[in-house]
Amino acid sequence: MLSTTWDELWKLLRTDPLQRDVFYRLSVLTYELGDVHKAVVYKHYYGDTGTHAELKVALADLFAQLYIFCLSQGLDVEELEKLGLKRLGAFVTRRVR
Repeated sequence: MLSTTWDELWKLLRTDPLQRDVFYRLSVLTYELGDVHKAVVYKHYYGDTGTHAELKVALADLFAQLYIFCLSQGLDVEELEKLGLKRLGAFVTRRVR
């Protein structure tokens, strides 16, 4: 059910040529990652004075834009999640031994 919502959002977004531009999509991802960075830095220096909520929102926005980026490139997000988990598992296993 959730993937239908993502697909519907992408169908709406892709009517705008700018939204289909891969470099624009990368710029949006970079911007959202910057908000995550800012939230982590603020939490580090100022403690948990509401910055946890900022981090949560920043990560949600980054996730949303990453999902849209994957759709824009014709990639299956579930397949990428499995591949990422497999690759991370292999990396961690090599590092721990």
